[in-house]
Amino acid sequence: MDICRSKKLRTLFSFDNLEEQKVFIQKKWNTLTWRIICECFIFNPHFLSAMGFVKKQTKDYQNAKIIYKRIFNVMSNQLTRENHVLTFLFFNRYIKGTLLPLYLRAESFDVLKEAISEVPIHICTNDIGKVCKLLPDASCDYISMSNVADHVSPKIFANYIQEAARILRRGGVLCWKYWSSNHTLPSEISEEFVHNLKAEKEIALSEVFFSSHVLEKT
Repeated sequence: MDICRSKKLRTLFSFDNLEEQKVFIQKKWNTLTWRIICECFIFNPHFLSAMGFVKKQTKDYQNAKIIYKRIFNVMSNQLTRENHVLTFLFFNRYIKGTLLPLYLRAESFDVLKEAISEVPIHICTNDIGKVCKLLPDASCDYISMSNVADHVSPKIFANYIQEAARILRRGGVLCWKYWSSNHTLPSEISEEFVHNLKAEKEIALSEVFFSSHVLEKT
């Protein structure tokens, strides 16, 4: 990307005004020529299969469209120079003026050190559902199921979520990021949770490849 659209990339990451960036994206970035290239090559399963990127019988090529849609959404709602994921995606490095992730900012180091020293960390390679079953009711404040949802069936994930709901305290937070699965809450426990829409929106603006659910137990 840095090679084929280097001049436009530099311009894209130079804006400090979101409205001006939106105009540039519509008129200079998302051009007819670029859309034709995407359809003929980047989104074309036959081309990707011939190049060896995906197997023809799979639907992996659809991921390209998902990526593009989510990148376009982020670029239309946030200054690209303030999104560290996009800088890595396009330049494979941070660039001057780009915000770093929270965990890499100097002002966060003391907070992280204090939190790490106070929170016991246990590494477990067992099935997450089996781990949850070993924990007592209302024993957790925060549960993350990120990097899980896309790798299990809806039925298995529903079992995980039900166990998570059982061990989560009232006011606790359950969250997970997902790529394309978008599993819903089991109907039996849906009334126990409310979405934290503010947190989900903030994550949507900073993430490119994933969407998320952030739920609070009532």
